[in-house]
Amino acid sequence: VDGPKLKLVDLDVTTEDGEVFVQAVGAADKDGYDGFTGDMKPEANSDPSGLNTVPVVDSKDAKGYGVADLVYDNKNGQPEGVVHGFVPVGKPGAFLGAGDDARLVDLSAGGLAGGLMPGDEPLPGTVVPKTTGPKPSASAKQWTACVVDGPKLKLVDLEVTAEGGEVFVQAVAASDKDGFGDFKGDLAAEANPDPSSLKPVPVVDTKDAPGYGLVDLGYENKNGPSQAVPKSGIIDGFVPSQRPGVSVGLGGDARLVDLSPGDLAGGYISGDTPLPGTIVPKTKGLHEPTAAKKEWVAAVVDGPKLKLVDLEVYTEGGEVFVVAPTAGDKSVGTGGVKDIGSEADCGPFSLKSAPVATSMAGKGYGVVHLGYDNKNDPSQGKIGVLDDFVPDLPGASLGSGADARLVDLSPGNLAGASVTGETPLPGTVVPKTTGPAPTQEQRWWTACVVDGPKLKLVDMVVRSVKGQVLVAAVKAGDRDGYDGFSGDVSFEANKDPTDLSASGVPVAYDNKDPGYGVVKLAFKNKNAPTQGGVIDDFIPAAKPGAFLGYGNDARLVDLAPGLLAGGTVTPDLAPGAVVPKTTGKAPSAALKSWTACAVDGNKLKLVELEVYADGREIRVIAPRAADQEGTFSGDLEPKAKSGTDGLNSVPVAEAYDEDGYGVVKLAYENTNELTPAEAALLRQEEAKKEAEDAAAKKAAEEARKAEEARLIAEEQAREVARLKAEEEARLQAEEDARRAAEEAALKAAAEAEAERVRLAEIAKKEAEEAAAKAAAEEAERQRQAEEAKKAAEEAQRAADEAAAKAKADAEAAAAAKAAADAAEQARLEEEARKAAAEAQRAAEEAAAKAKADEEAAAAARAAEEAAAATARAAEDATAAKLAAAANAAEVEAKMDPAFASWPEDKQKAYMDALAILDAELALAEAANKDLGAMTDLDSPEAQARNKDLFNTVPLISGALDKLTDGVDGTDDFVAAAFTKGQDRLPRVKDLITGSVPFEAEPIDPSLRLLQKREPQRAGSPENVEAVQVLIESYNTAFGMADAQLKMKSWSVSTRKLYDDTLQMYDENLLKAEKASRELKAMESLGTIKGKARMNELFDALPRIGEAIDRLNKGVAGTHDFMAAAFCNNSDRLTRLKTLLAANAAEFEEEPKEWCVLYLMKQDPEHAGEGMHVRSVQHLIKSWKAAHGVAGDHQHTHHTLATFDIRTVEESGINVQANVAAVALETARMGRTFTAQAQKVFDENIKEFEEAMPAAERECAYLASLKVEERSTPKGTKAAVELIRHVGHVRDAMQHLTQGDHLFLKGAFDPKYGRQARLLKLLSGGVPLDQAPVGGIMKLMAEDEEHLGQHGNQVLVSILVKAYHAACGVASDHHG
Repeated sequence: VDGPKLKLVDLDVTTEDGEVFVQAVGAADKDGYDGFTGDMKPEANSDPSGLNTVPVVDSKDAKGYGVADLVYDNKNGQPEGVVHGFVPVGKPGAFLGAGDDARLVDLSAGGLAGGLMPGDEPLPGTVVPKTTGPKPSASAKQWTACVVDGPKLKLVDLEVTAEGGEVFVQAVAASDKDGFGDFKGDLAAEANPDPSSLKPVPVVDTKDAPGYGLVDLGYENKNGPSQAVPKSGIIDGFVPSQRPGVSVGLGGDARLVDLSPGDLAGGYISGDTPLPGTIVPKTKGLHEPTAAKKEWVAAVVDGPKLKLVDLEVYTEGGEVFVVAPTAGDKSVGTGGVKDIGSEADCGPFSLKSAPVATSMAGKGYGVVHLGYDNKNDPSQGKIGVLDDFVPDLPGASLGSGADARLVDLSPGNLAGASVTGETPLPGTVVPKTTGPAPTQEQRWWTACVVDGPKLKLVDMVVRSVKGQVLVAAVKAGDRDGYDGFSGDVSFEANKDPTDLSASGVPVAYDNKDPGYGVVKLAFKNKNAPTQGGVIDDFIPAAKPGAFLGYGNDARLVDLAPGLLAGGTVTPDLAPGAVVPKTTGKAPSAALKSWTACAVDGNKLKLVELEVYADGREIRVIAPRAADQEGTFSGDLEPKAKSGTDGLNSVPVAEAYDEDGYGVVKLAYENTNELTPAEAALLRQEEAKKEAEDAAAKKAAEEARKAEEARLIAEEQAREVARLKAEEEARLQAEEDARRAAEEAALKAAAEAEAERVRLAEIAKKEAEEAAAKAAAEEAERQRQAEEAKKAAEEAQRAADEAAAKAKADAEAAAAAKAAADAAEQARLEEEARKAAAEAQRAAEEAAAKAKADEEAAAAARAAEEAAAATARAAEDATAAKLAAAANAAEVEAKMDPAFASWPEDKQKAYMDALAILDAELALAEAANKDLGAMTDLDSPEAQARNKDLFNTVPLISGALDKLTDGVDGTDDFVAAAFTKGQDRLPRVKDLITGSVPFEAEPIDPSLRLLQKREPQRAGSPENVEAVQVLIESYNTAFGMADAQLKMKSWSVSTRKLYDDTLQMYDENLLKAEKASRELKAMESLGTIKGKARMNELFDALPRIGEAIDRLNKGVAGTHDFMAAAFCNNSDRLTRLKTLLAANAAEFEEEPKEWCVLYLMKQDPEHAGEGMHVRSVQHLIKSWKAAHGVAGDHQHTHHTLATFDIRTVEESGINVQANVAAVALETARMGRTFTAQAQKVFDENIKEFEEAMPAAERECAYLASLKVEERSTPKGTKAAVELIRHVGHVRDAMQHLTQGDHLFLKGAFDPKYGRQARLLKLLSGGVPLDQAPVGGIMKLMAEDEEHLGQHGNQVLVSILVKAYHAACGVASDHHG
């Protein structure tokens, strides 16, 4: 009422396509209402003839009447309600709300009415599900409403249907049945009589029509929100900046979501209201859309800036989310931009970063009111695109499913080396109509494209295999004659029935492969997800129980044998039967009972299982368990069918340590039909499981790599321990031999001395007799004889003097220092030889002058024998000198204060190495001196001395190596042998090259000069190699000694500075090498892990450069730090060069292999940024400086400045002489097995016996699993343990085969069974040249990707070699 007028607007509420609308359709007014205070409702429907028509309007300023702020309440689609009035006859029926599954709607009591019903009021009826006729499905379910009226049972059939995401009910039939006049029973039980006993009656939906109908039907709709249609809408608030973001519905493909314009807002946006933005897909940079992710950008021009927010649509766990991860801006000036979409799709490097705003006042830019359209349709199956080439058989997975015919393929692209151009050609994909007909197991498709004059085709097959749908590209071919073709390619694809295999065109599975292949293949898998699997844990005893999937009929679930377990059951007892229970309640949709049973000893043990429907979920419980004593055999199924009825009741176990019986690892198959919503949920679970499996696989791979690294470290540690044990055994054997040799040498020396004295006396006596006889001849001959006698006497005197001198020198050598005495002794020996030669010459002249005088000739022969005796005396003196040198080394060692603090085994190793070095060096110097004085190097004497000389070279090299290697990783041996005034290294250098450097032309008697003078023998390839090895051993010893001497002069603070700096270098070099290796193995450097490794690499490189700079600076301006760190055969500079430039000769070369320079070239945006370039260039300069200093030091320093020569008196050595050469020769003979070797053998055989049972156990467990089960976490763990134990077996076998063969024969004699056990672990027991029937070799062949990887193959091959060696030794000894 407005003043004197009643003003009215007519409204129409209408429904169309499932939606409800309201509109204003007319307006009017009526006078005479001034002061009206009555009830307005009756006036609103007054006589229309008294109304004045007025325009109806929908805006404030238009003339007329309209309605604003209308309040409404839409009761359509309520989950519970009543269908008022008659249920309609015919489709679509009465609307019951949204939903996809007719089975999720329950109907309750309604009233039966119609022209054939008595009275005016409906009769209350009973409504129950119809059990005859079609089986309930997601699309339709039948019900029956019934009532007893007089003698008749009257019925009305109802049908609930689901269509287009909505649920309806309609009345479809009516009938009645006589014989119910006195009926007082359960009407629900009578509602489904035999259809043949019913009389049809018309079904009606009006009160007066003849027949039966239903009014006021109650219902409850349990369907959730429908997933049958794609989701679209608007995100009202800000798009979050962090994952998970905001959900935009279900789906598995981010490319099927479109974003529409939203607004940009936030604290950095001008004004108080959001600005309308433009949203476009990102195309620049690394932004190719995939099923997992698609990137967008929202942009707006705000003043002189283009402001942007990145949007990311991604899928996870079967759901689609959107997030705004980053924001930025760039200047566009005051003129704005022509195309904001093109400007928005810019690369990230042209932007200035800004925060992402998530509120109006928040700093930065954000997106609000974002529109979206999600075209993913979970109810229609799994949709996706295969980004890579369609592979060969078995193919790529398209999801779960049992029917290949329910998979559709849509256009993909043809690619390969035989396809024109560098990019794939868009192709047509059609079902193949020639060849095999589609079946549930397989269906054939053809992809084709016209490329120039050819129609190029690829045949693909979709197969259903073990619940999975796979697609593979198996054939390719082409046909000519299509140049300029513009017709229907789909028709042409099936025009020729000829098999493509005859064309000879290969299928391409990569862009470089010849032939044709298919990429970017889209698919739609309409198979419902399968419901089935294995419940690993115990079946619960009480509800709700274990989940078996969705459905409403327990009868559609089948159970398969699991395992009986519990505290009173033999571990993992396999049941003899799992069968439906036939006693008790009959199976129904609500409940079905089963029995699992097995014989355990003298008892039959049973567990009852109940499968029940709980709403739309199917679950299983184990409510009862029992047993029965007796003897049981044969088929257990008849005994299991009656369940636990009448048997001894026992508790139900729900854990392995609980009393009673329970069931684990129960397999099941659920064939209930799924609603679209349930199918979507299962697909979502499948997607989550795929993601979890991928993460588990990645974690397993990382664990495998870590385990490999650990195994390598353990192997290296064991190798070090083995070498140490071998060295100890060898040293013990050499010590035993040395002691025996010393005793033999002393005895031989005494015998040699006695023989020499006897021969000298005989020679003297014979000479005197010959001279006396010659004096008695006539005068002339007497004169001649007198001259001969004088000559003989002169020779005898010279020989006596030489012998006496040699004996005195030999006695003095016992107390002489080897180095100081060697030169003087050699000179005396040379004079003795010259005197003997002069005596021989004089004797020969005397004999020539007195040819006829027999006595004169006898005198000459006596002189020769005297000379020979003199030579033998000289040789004995040399041997005595060598023995003195060896003992001098031992005494020198014992005089070193540090020596006394060493363990006994370390002392022995040092003295043995030093004795060998000193003795062999003395022998070499003597031989070198002899050869230097000879002019005829082809003489027998020269050849013999040449052999003596080069026999000592490898022994000197070996002694130097033992001293530089040490026994405990320290430089103690070098410090003791070379840095305390000894002349050993200068003498080795003089032996090799004389007084000149190694690179200069030799001029002094030396190995190098001898090889130049006599190339045939001294210069043979083996001798040249031996001298080169000696030079390398000398350089190593020299460098270590030089570093020791330099570091002795450092203060404590200087030494700490050096150690800290070198530690900084080594730690960062290791860190950089590890980061580089991991980056090389990555497929993409843009991941979070890739960026982290790159940061670690470029954080370590400048620290390495800083360490080199500190070492170069050193102390007091010297290069001592650099020499100590990078000389002495150190690999630090080599490793750094490999890290930076791989195998390139120069840093300036183009990098072709993986290295830092190659990484910077491949990734210029991150690895190649300016800061990193400067760091690497500085490091290269530092490397070159260090390399130069190390090279100069290595090639120009050949003399230790702090070396000095000590005299015999200064050395304090004065021990009895012995024959060192004999002792050394004896020490080189075969070793004897000591108690220490027995201990090593016992440790190795113990390791073998401990590792074998564990390896056999893990091998047997893996063999019991199916191949696919070995990739589970339990299987992976067992595989890792197997490889670890096999590694221990291999180590033990290697050590045993390298030890004494008598022990090895005893350990692997066939009667002890170790051979057979090892062969069974390897091949299952068959010979190794046959195909394995078991063991680790069969496991590796069945699982090449994991167990069969290269590292494991190497491990087993080493074990096989050790097995053959052990069998060979045992066989030889046994024979």
